[in-house]
Amino acid sequence: MKNKLLILSIIIMQSCIGLKDLKYLQPNSNLKLNEHGLVSKNIEKYRLQIDDIVSVNIRSLDPEAAKFLLGQNIGEVQNQQQGGGQGGNRLYFNGYKINSDGKITILGLGEFLVLGKTVEEVEDDIRNKLNSTIYKDDITDVKVRMEGVNFTILGEVGSSGQKTIARVNVNLLDAIAASGDLNKLADRQNIIIIRQYPEGSKQVNVDITREDIQNSPYYWVQPNDFIIVNPRKEKITGLGGNSYVSDVTQVLTLAISAITMYLFFTNLN
Repeated sequence: MKNKLLILSIIIMQSCIGLKDLKYLQPNSNLKLNEHGLVSKNIEKYRLQIDDIVSVNIRSLDPEAAKFLLGQNIGEVQNQQQGGGQGGNRLYFNGYKINSDGKITILGLGEFLVLGKTVEEVEDDIRNKLNSTIYKDDITDVKVRMEGVNFTILGEVGSSGQKTIARVNVNLLDAIAASGDLNKLADRQNIIIIRQYPEGSKQVNVDITREDIQNSPYYWVQPNDFIIVNPRKEKITGLGGNSYVSDVTQVLTLAISAITMYLFFTNLN
């Protein structure tokens, strides 16, 4: 009888989710700091992939150069002015989708192979072509940008789906906050990240409860990341709950059942 009661007590304890399972970035001796006592940003350079969309901004100080670009891309400029009033000597090319050959085509400049390159490398390619074939005196500048960091998050979060954060650097905490936080039943120690590369994809599991996750390149979200937050076993087995009231109710129910069984078998003896 005592053994049965012990088993029921263990089940009750296992149904409770402890604070240690819920806290983010808990102290860990493996956290690496640099000589200044700071966590270095271990951010992978993102390399462009097929179907990515980039904007290209070409600027020139030469009025004649600006006129040429304006003449070649009058429709693009009009769209920009209607959308927000970017005028002067600036020309914006927005919405260039990388085709199945890994290229984009800029009107008046031709094709550029961008697959597998960083945005800085693409900027150099476009700038070099401009300054070597059209404008000989390095009078133009080029900025290539993505819309931000886009990712997909599913599972035990407040708001799942495709998200975009309009920043260059986004970490996992940013992504979680933008998704309405993880709920109490999220398995914070086993978050799956599927990262896309031009050559294919890679899956890793990360533990957001450990502060040394900040040393990992997977702490920093990359465009096209797929983040999966699976439930803890308490939800799978039906134990645990989404609220304090539900937790208390389930624990009390189990406790009352255990006591009832104990009294029943005691009376039989």
